[in-house]
Amino acid sequence: MTSSNNLYINLGGESALIKDKEPILATIYRAAAAAGLNPVDITDPFSMVRGFGNLQNFILERPGKWIINDSISLHLFPDGFPFPHIQISRDYEWACTVPGLRCIGVHTQSMLESPQGAIELLASLHSKPIEPIDGFRSIHVVNEFAPSDNETICRNALAAVSWGKVGLLDIHYKFVFFEQQSVPYVWDIFSQIDEFAEDGDLCIFTNRDICLVPEATAIIRSFMTNHGLKTAYASRVDILNFETADHKDLFGEKHYGGIDLFCWIKGNLPNVSPVHKQLVVGYESWDAVFRILFGGSNHKIPYNICYHYAHEPKWQTKEGADGNYHNKLLSSLVNQNIPVTISDNGIPYYESDRF
Repeated sequence: MTSSNNLYINLGGESALIKDKEPILATIYRAAAAAGLNPVDITDPFSMVRGFGNLQNFILERPGKWIINDSISLHLFPDGFPFPHIQISRDYEWACTVPGLRCIGVHTQSMLESPQGAIELLASLHSKPIEPIDGFRSIHVVNEFAPSDNETICRNALAAVSWGKVGLLDIHYKFVFFEQQSVPYVWDIFSQIDEFAEDGDLCIFTNRDICLVPEATAIIRSFMTNHGLKTAYASRVDILNFETADHKDLFGEKHYGGIDLFCWIKGNLPNVSPVHKQLVVGYESWDAVFRILFGGSNHKIPYNICYHYAHEPKWQTKEGADGNYHNKLLSSLVNQNIPVTISDNGIPYYESDRF
């Protein structure tokens, strides 16, 4: 193979904080083989070179694609790495440097270790240089309500603890509550947080009891950047204990069929009709409709970044009948795949404060 077909790998440097290189290397080798590239691990030879100038020359003498940690980009080539490269970030959001010139992908360490790691890395190896999303802040809005039973209180408390752990890794992350006396319209929540956000902010919506893994914001922004997306969504994993989880704890777990997290970059909400604006949170079908509005299957985040304690939701009980009917009726007007049976009493219209 010619040098231009080489994939140079450097996982070294204490500042990169890569504790276990083996699973990351295994992912890289699988992706390189599928891409027809020759992987060359230069971590040890690179560590023997002294002096910034010598380190720069070491790299410049090796044309090809590279996989490097974020500290190399920052310290050796602050104006842009000289060759197409994939940047390995820490598991918190681009703590060292935003991907620069000739970067064709950015992947966190846990992304590369995950079951989806090789497939996503392969996609990046075939990519053109990415356009990093400006901004660092992440604003997470949740629908607040006052629970009346112990189980719901515990689920909500677990979620809040998990958000706190996100904030320990990502100092630019904050969560806020959307408070309303009645069940809110989905669009009211989305539009108000988008108006509140600043340019470049990553806006995230979940229900009150949805937990996030600590690496969530870094994974979301990296995935969206790699695929050139401004909107995305994710499904949750159900757990059976009241313990917070890291991304690695959820590797290989099955996704729930519905959508529990929607995210977008400030100013990029989809265009919606008056019908869409009447869908309410917490009942059937609204997430299926917004899944399409947010881009469909190509916008689904494949990593397990959110989870919650498994329970019987209100919409599956008799209490949810009116809200379900309201949402399904409106959804059928914009999506013929969501059928609704009209009762003999005609087509009722429910205000959200009736649920």
